[in-house]
Amino acid sequence: MKRSPPQSRTGVSSGDPFFDLAADQLATIGAVALMYNSVESRIDDMLAEGLRIPIQPAEVLSRINGVEGKVALIKFSAAHWGFSDKEQLFLAEALGDAGFMMLKRWRDAVIHARLFDFRTGVARVPERQGRTSEVLLSLEALEGLYNRLVALKNELWSLWEILERRSRLTRGGISDQHRERLERENSGAWAQAHERREYRLSLPPMPSFPEDIPPFGQPPSVRQQPSRE
Repeated sequence: MKRSPPQSRTGVSSGDPFFDLAADQLATIGAVALMYNSVESRIDDMLAEGLRIPIQPAEVLSRINGVEGKVALIKFSAAHWGFSDKEQLFLAEALGDAGFMMLKRWRDAVIHARLFDFRTGVARVPERQGRTSEVLLSLEALEGLYNRLVALKNELWSLWEILERRSRLTRGGISDQHRERLERENSGAWAQAHERREYRLSLPPMPSFPEDIPPFGQPPSVRQQPSRE
């Protein structure tokens, strides 16, 4: 989905996404952007539950600079609310470089992509300190990213439920019957989280970057470029 670009390569692009990309590619880019927003809202839900602050969560969450800080605070709060070492590792994997943070980097690359070669669906992404990356905007790659975001959203929903119940259990002040019910529900939620993790990891692998450049031809879209006059 994303890589460092080869040293020598030329691309062909009009610079107009309606001309260089097919309609289904453009639609899936939009779907990726919106689904990522939905996943990030789940991060906010988890953090709000983990912090248990007695004011409107948005007043605090909107002032945290960067999603990396939110992820770190979620992991800290999970430890505070009694997640075992094994449970903390499961959570960290969902939020980290094999889960949310990886998909965030791919989403960022898609959103900040600069069209490079319509023949291969390759775009360039400016990075810090003058570096450049490439991102694959083929329909297969975009759908693969979207499907992973959907799967992760479902996985995080299970983890949010667990965190919410675990905070109630740790705070106490509940009857033994209520405690037993919460623990039973969490046991089921952990089983569901593992099932959703297995499903996410079983998704077809992301496509590789094309090595062979096809001959020069027409862009995938049949839309005519608008007049620049």
